[in-house]
Amino acid sequence: MNIQHRHLSSTSGALAATASIISGLVGIIAMFTAPHGVHRVALALHLARQPTLARVAPFIAAFAVIAAAVAGVFRLYSWRRERIQSR
Repeated sequence: MNIQHRHLSSTSGALAATASIISGLVGIIAMFTAPHGVHRVALALHLARQPTLARVAPFIAAFAVIAAAVAGVFRLYSWRRERIQSR
C-alpha cells in the first residue's frame, strides 16, 4: 500500500485547522447562548433545559483536539519518512 505521506500530512493538518476554527466559533456562540439571570437559576434547579449548543460544544472541542493530535502524528510520520528516504 503506497501512502502519499506528504498529502496525508497536509490534508490532516487542514482538517485539524478547520475543526479548530469551528470549535472556536461554536464555543463563542455557546457563550452567548448560555443562560443568564433567572434562567440560570431555573437551570440549576433542573426546571429548565440547557441549550443544545452548550451541550454539544464540549464534544466539538474534543473532536478538534483529537484531529489536531492525529494531524501531529501524521506530520511526525511524514517527517520520519522523508528522513528515511533522504538517506
